[in-house]
Amino acid sequence: MNDSIKSKNIILFIIQICHKKEVSVFLVGWIYYFCLINLYAIAMETTINFSQVPFGYAICLNRECVQAGTCLRQVIEPVVPADLQHWTIISPKYLASLEDNCHHYRPAVKVRFAKGFIGILQNLPYKQMQTVVDSLKSYFSRRTYFRIRKGERLLSPVEQRKILTILKNCGVSQPGEFDAYIEEYDW
Repeated sequence: MNDSIKSKNIILFIIQICHKKEVSVFLVGWIYYFCLINLYAIAMETTINFSQVPFGYAICLNRECVQAGTCLRQVIEPVVPADLQHWTIISPKYLASLEDNCHHYRPAVKVRFAKGFIGILQNLPYKQMQTVVDSLKSYFSRRTYFRIRKGERLLSPVEQRKILTILKNCGVSQPGEFDAYIEEYDW
């Protein structure tokens, strides 16, 4: 049983006890709210390891932001090691000047990245494969093309769609799947 199912069962158990003891709905609401906050904090601590954060990744310290609870730049701040002497942060003065949506916002959810597409290329006829390869090299550059083809560099969902569009433009009707998929944060 995973942690989220255990957590939901605990919350349901607490609510059932409160109803049997005729505790007020107000108190049940506060208990539920407290459990949700703690479960969110536990989930964030267990899912984000600071060693995964890219070097120099800018952290946001604006706790008044309406998106603070779901922003990856905010969520990683509590997991910064105590012995880390220097951080990269987004200027608080700049953040205070923003009126609308912050363009530094990154959702704290994992995204499905693709890793490699050698299998797609192997299923194409030779002439069609050459056309696809030339198109991909011109879009990504030669060096990047070879890195993403082998899976050394992950492909974002936007890049995956672009590759599928290039394949379609080159006459590939059923491109197939990428070699592998990985769930990661979109830093």
